[in-house]
Amino acid sequence: MKLELPPLDTIKNIRKKVGWTQRELAKSAEISQSMIAKIENGRKSPSYETAQKIFHVLNMALKSYNSKNSGTAKDIATLAPLLTTLKPGDTVAEAIQLMGSDYDQLPVIMEGKCVGCISSKLIITLLSKKNVQKTPVYEVMEEPLPIIPEKTPFNQLRKTLEAFDCVLTSNKGKITGIVTRSDLIKKI
Repeated sequence: MKLELPPLDTIKNIRKKVGWTQRELAKSAEISQSMIAKIENGRKSPSYETAQKIFHVLNMALKSYNSKNSGTAKDIATLAPLLTTLKPGDTVAEAIQLMGSDYDQLPVIMEGKCVGCISSKLIITLLSKKNVQKTPVYEVMEEPLPIIPEKTPFNQLRKTLEAFDCVLTSNKGKITGIVTRSDLIKKI
């Protein structure tokens, strides 16, 4: 008994959604790239077995794509109370000690709001100045980190992390965690 397959004109859309080229699809389905091109352009109708093979590999790729792109920022965030933060009055020396080798950036929090950020890049720049370690963080901090809802889906989170090293997550206006680029990479 033959199962009903999706329409052939969906092949191109699914292939593009999972980010495959015609060549990648052809290799996975063990057919020629020119055959894929002809099927996608409507110039060739594959045998049932060939179509079944194409849809099978596309289905597997789609499952993999969806597992990598499903979930929310909360799923990979470092959540409070594990979130390490600074206060504006903390010193640069305290920031350096907190950062150690574990953190690349730390949010500066005052009354539950992010008012700035200290990054390892900033620390390295500051080390050339005298007595900088006694300087309060509020005098040298960078712009606050962006804040996104903890329900933000991975695909949207990924786009945000293309522009920022990390983001804070929030729920009902309260900061709940932090997500870094490396957190997202670990998920992939």
